[in-house]
Amino acid sequence: MTSAPTPAAGDMPMAATSFVGREREVDRIRSLLAESRLLTLTGPGGIGKTRLAIEVARRSARRFTGGLFVVELAVIRDPDQVLPTIAAALGIGDLEGGSVVEALSHRFGESETLLVLDNFEHLLPASDAVSALLAPSQTLRVVVTSRIPLHLAGEQEYAVGPLERPTPGLPARSLRQIESVALFLERRRAVQPDPDPSDAELETIAEICRRLDGLPLAIELGAAQAKILTPVALLERLENRLPALAEGPVDAPDRQRTVAATIAWSHDLLEASERRAFARLGIFIGGFGPAAASDVLADAGQGTGDDSLPALSRLVDHSLVQVESETGGQLRFRMLEPIREFALGQLSASDLDALRDRHLTHFMAFAEAEQANERGEDQAGWISRVVAERDNIRAGLSHALSRSDGVRLLRLAAALERRFWLASGDLSLWENRRWLETGLALGGPAPAELRGKALQRLAQTHAVAADRMVGALEEAVVEYERAGNEARMGETLAMLGEVRIYRGELDAADRSLHRGLELARRIGAGPQRLVELMVPIGILAYRRRAPGLGREQFEEALALARRADDAWGVAKTLGHLGRLALTEGDIDRARAGFEESVAVARRIGDREQVVMALCSLASAGVASSEMDASRPQITEAAVAAEKLNWWYQVRVLDVMAEWLVAVGCVEEAVPCLAAADLTRRDTEMDWDPDRVATRTALIEQARKLLERSTFESAWDAGQNASLVAILEHAGKVIEGVDLGARAAAVTRTGDPLLSARERQVLALVADGRSDGEIADELFISKKTASVHVAHIKDKLGVDSRVEIALAGIRLGLAAPAAAERAPRQATTATRQEKRARRDV
Repeated sequence: MTSAPTPAAGDMPMAATSFVGREREVDRIRSLLAESRLLTLTGPGGIGKTRLAIEVARRSARRFTGGLFVVELAVIRDPDQVLPTIAAALGIGDLEGGSVVEALSHRFGESETLLVLDNFEHLLPASDAVSALLAPSQTLRVVVTSRIPLHLAGEQEYAVGPLERPTPGLPARSLRQIESVALFLERRRAVQPDPDPSDAELETIAEICRRLDGLPLAIELGAAQAKILTPVALLERLENRLPALAEGPVDAPDRQRTVAATIAWSHDLLEASERRAFARLGIFIGGFGPAAASDVLADAGQGTGDDSLPALSRLVDHSLVQVESETGGQLRFRMLEPIREFALGQLSASDLDALRDRHLTHFMAFAEAEQANERGEDQAGWISRVVAERDNIRAGLSHALSRSDGVRLLRLAAALERRFWLASGDLSLWENRRWLETGLALGGPAPAELRGKALQRLAQTHAVAADRMVGALEEAVVEYERAGNEARMGETLAMLGEVRIYRGELDAADRSLHRGLELARRIGAGPQRLVELMVPIGILAYRRRAPGLGREQFEEALALARRADDAWGVAKTLGHLGRLALTEGDIDRARAGFEESVAVARRIGDREQVVMALCSLASAGVASSEMDASRPQITEAAVAAEKLNWWYQVRVLDVMAEWLVAVGCVEEAVPCLAAADLTRRDTEMDWDPDRVATRTALIEQARKLLERSTFESAWDAGQNASLVAILEHAGKVIEGVDLGARAAAVTRTGDPLLSARERQVLALVADGRSDGEIADELFISKKTASVHVAHIKDKLGVDSRVEIALAGIRLGLAAPAAAERAPRQATTATRQEKRARRDV
């Protein structure tokens, strides 16, 4: 037996193009190769398995002193020819009566050797030959590329995924670092060596890479068309991906000259029943779970329920379906978009229409079942599970609309709470509103209860306290009454009452809430329904400045929520009680309530309540001059609010302005105040008088402390920028404030870190107001006013109201004339203070 000389490690096939990206994957595969003698790179056609295997081999050359050998197997069809093909590739021509395995074993010798077997998926019966090669050659390591694993003992599988894809909204300057975009740009330069693309072109290229799901072959074929198509023109053609990616290099293998041919190569390896399953699974957009797969595979020759899972498993083995992630304890699967398009192309028009009906039915039932988890300990799981199906849900809504099926459209749309749409990127809730309005307009035999539910959902899409919100809720009450559903009537009346509070219609709110409460008690409603009513009744008492300011109602609601394990009710009610404590000057109790509210809201994934509680917690920190502790709370709230609607963004701007003014960054606070003020004036709300008073005081203070031109410039900037832009800018300012330097400046200048409320109280003290008059002016209790005066004295280091007035003049918080009024009224106020201390 003779053999050719051992090739050097450099005798690797030379790549015609550069290797782009996948650095982490190369490192991971090299580490796996150090641990495993048989490593199989799996993945769909065009994913880049061959290129990755060769790059790993090239970078491992020093380790494999016995040589690196790459054997291409795509051209052979007979599994019995695998070993002879390997022998021929290694230059073994004359076996002289010995076996091929013996000859190859001798050829590999005792040195570390790497053998790459490329494209093994159609030769699986020859898997035993790989085991036979490894058995006698302990220094041999084999890397196999295959769309299907070999299922051999000791095999380490590594699934090669798509290239990194750009997330929507990523700045253009960051797009070049994204692997899929970098590959497109590199291959584009080969056919069009023009100057670098503009930012607009980069964003279009990023969308192309997203549409192609990061599939390297598809991206390379797309980039090759740069000679005749601009990025915009190519993107338009990608409405149908496969025809748009028609031709690759003429020297490429036939199976890799088009994306369709690459997928067809895998499709042809499937059994007939697997092809039917493959075609049906193409109906899912963005992925699917096992239950959804079972529903669409039923009657496809795959059985029902768990009987369909073997077909899914085989498609995963063939790399036509990817195992993507785990949601709610269940694995999710998906097809890359070019593969999904190919799968749908295997269905007739009638089969596709019937399959879309089945798809709609499944996701309608799924969304309706998940409604039970909208509130409670599983809220985070609910939002995660439902948002994972957002593309399928949108497809289901579109199909119902195309069939003018108003009832099923309304059932699916009404099953989706607004937080689903917010988490899906619909921050204005425009899409949410459009589907509900469309379903209601289509009419048909929709039951009154379904119409009532849809109208409830529709009301939640409108701005707080808008006329359309009230109208939708009033109509929902009528529909529920017509349906005889008194429980839903009570729930809607609670919503209507709260909306009317925010419109300033306190008497109408009272009627709605007490009608709802009477109804709830008559039918024996559960604690959650009572919580929904007691909270707005407490808000109403607070607005009316009733005795106790709603504390009794809030505490009753909290007790009910705790007994019922109603986490949503606990978080919301704690927020109201904390705010009441803050109004009364009991900062410790306020902080404890806000902290628990944040913790509960985080646990259940209630982002809206997290933002509100964080803002209140930060306000408590500002009130007690704990600026460093409140900074990260504001930052977290601002980041979360960017994915919520304007109501929450305005709340964050309020607390940002408080914080900035308190640390002396008055000019930077003005855009926050201006943006919030503009948004408030554009709404139909009767805003909380406490917050209005705080905002007004901050604006007045800024006017006093800044030059007129400076104030007006900052104000105009705030009114001409988006809320998100102001949030981001103010967030950067807050992060950059050096509180140590600020504290040193306070020491030098004597400028105390007074909260916004304390500055309001200081100005009123300087104006000669008594604690009772201050309480009336600021809608707070007299006790709270006295607490604020005491805090101001401590921070200023003074003992009397006259000294407070003089300090206010020095700090620019009071007019000089105040010093003349303060002495005349100080005696009366001092007597009041002494009497109050004696009474205590």
